[in-house]
Amino acid sequence: MANITLMWDPMPATEAWKEVRIYEGITKVATAIPPVVSVTLSVTKAPHTWVARSVATDSAGEEYESVDSNSVTWAPPLPPGRLRK
Repeated sequence: MANITLMWDPMPATEAWKEVRIYEGITKVATAIPPVVSVTLSVTKAPHTWVARSVATDSAGEEYESVDSNSVTWAPPLPPGRLRK
């Protein structure tokens, strides 16, 4: 297992996010409440790709998510090439 920390820019003063959700594919893997701007995930040693979405509430009280952020991918390091004597 490895620990990966994902970070993002803070919420702009002109917006009112309720939370930030981190997704891997369609699966929500973490939630952060502003002003928090990072999460640390424990991941298996396989490639992973995440996106973030901010969540807000409209004037009718309905919750909505933003579009996906840019994606970030992590892959474990490759083992060394052929070793020689």
